[in-house]
Amino acid sequence: MSINKKYYWMKMFDTFFQDPRVKKLKKLPGGDTYIVVMLKMMLQTIKTNGMYEFEGLENTLAQELELKLDEDEKAIQVVLDYMSSYKMILEIEKNQFQIPQVQKMIGSETAAAERKRNQRKRETQKLLKCDNVTHLSQEVTKCHTELEKELELEIDFIEREENKEIQEMLNSFKSELEIDEFLSDYISSLATKINCVDSFKHKLRTQIKNKDESTLKNIFSFYQKNELQKLQKKGA
Repeated sequence: MSINKKYYWMKMFDTFFQDPRVKKLKKLPGGDTYIVVMLKMMLQTIKTNGMYEFEGLENTLAQELELKLDEDEKAIQVVLDYMSSYKMILEIEKNQFQIPQVQKMIGSETAAAERKRNQRKRETQKLLKCDNVTHLSQEVTKCHTELEKELELEIDFIEREENKEIQEMLNSFKSELEIDEFLSDYISSLATKINCVDSFKHKLRTQIKNKDESTLKNIFSFYQKNELQKLQKKGA
């Protein structure tokens, strides 16, 4: 089974540096460094929807982030205090923090989606080349139509393959107990701590039953990692 990776990025709004809070931080002595620290903190949380859990690797949050961001502890503490004072970072539970702005800035795609995007790009380039050929307009139109059909077939094929692999995963569970154990492992792997596990499991089962695309892809990604780890253990 192919491993369908997921890629994340942070979308920067063109008004980001016009935000008065960002401008004020930048004007402080050492402000350029503080902006870099803040952006690194935001990037640290893009895979967890703006959430960060203090793992206790060091005595303080700033010291732990120093390890992860490769930035000075004092600069990190200044940024944490500043962001906290303007509610740019929130402690929603003990040792659990959220950067609300990150939720609006996250972009992601699976490896399959990346293949689709690259395929569209290649086909667009073909269409442009087709336009540059000095043939009759009918031939150009025919070229466009054929290439568009090829692109649609390629995208449909990729989507069918994705759905087929997800269905194979669901069919691989032999009992309700096996599904329950798998969902428990999946919940344990989440960066954000789930307080009511049973309620969250019920929610996941409902989303799976309703074929919620986002939930299925996230669970499938976790399933693939597990399968890869099993294969690596067998080969060890």
